[in-house]
Amino acid sequence: MMIYIELLNFLSDMKIRKMKKKSHTYFSGGLKRFVEFIVRASLNRNLPDIKELEGGRIISIIIRFIFAFIRSMIFFRRLGFVMSKVEVRSLKNFKTNGFFTIETGCLIDCYGEYGVCVGQNFKLGRNSIIAVSGSYFSKGSGVLIGKNVGLGEFAYIGGEAIVRIGDNTISGQYLSIHPENHSFAKGKLYSESGTKKIGVKVGKNVWIGAKVTLLDGSVIGDNCIVAAGAVVNSSFPDNCVIGGVPSRIIRKLDD
Repeated sequence: MMIYIELLNFLSDMKIRKMKKKSHTYFSGGLKRFVEFIVRASLNRNLPDIKELEGGRIISIIIRFIFAFIRSMIFFRRLGFVMSKVEVRSLKNFKTNGFFTIETGCLIDCYGEYGVCVGQNFKLGRNSIIAVSGSYFSKGSGVLIGKNVGLGEFAYIGGEAIVRIGDNTISGQYLSIHPENHSFAKGKLYSESGTKKIGVKVGKNVWIGAKVTLLDGSVIGDNCIVAAGAVVNSSFPDNCVIGGVPSRIIRKLDD
């Protein structure tokens, strides 16, 4: 009799465990479907495969982005996701076209003729700076960024002259863009010699590696790859791999 009772208890315990596992699987699957729906609806793109993500990880992501959405709507009056410790100066010059994401610790100074304009699904990595104005007393030009552009952590983009970044461009960490350069004259201090301002243009579907520097006058064509650590100071055509200091064409992608 005792053996029979113990067997019933064992089978009952196994059934409860199986139900809990099934419930957890269903709950996690529902969360994943919910996240996929939100991403498709807001960013107009499919979410990468998240089958390996645990339910707790998904919940933390959802909570983080809910607070980021509320913060964006209340404090920045924009339809997007703004993480903590973000500062946007001259907010009226910050123009968006669809959902965007600004990660933690970023500074965006939009004081300039065209301000900062970003397309749908723009993402700015943590601790990055976009500074249209070069100082407190100067009015810059602008930074114009297309849709589906993602810039890695610790990026710096100046805007004293126009900076244009085309659709679907991505970059690694520590991207640095400087659309002005100091002039120099004999007998004058460098700080008093003034600057020249041409601007920087990055084409569509460009992959920029980590720690790349784009100097004033740089032009990068569509579908290019810029190798990590490159210093670009001239113009390059479409469909090429660029690298070196100063940069040169390493090879053509359409060969």
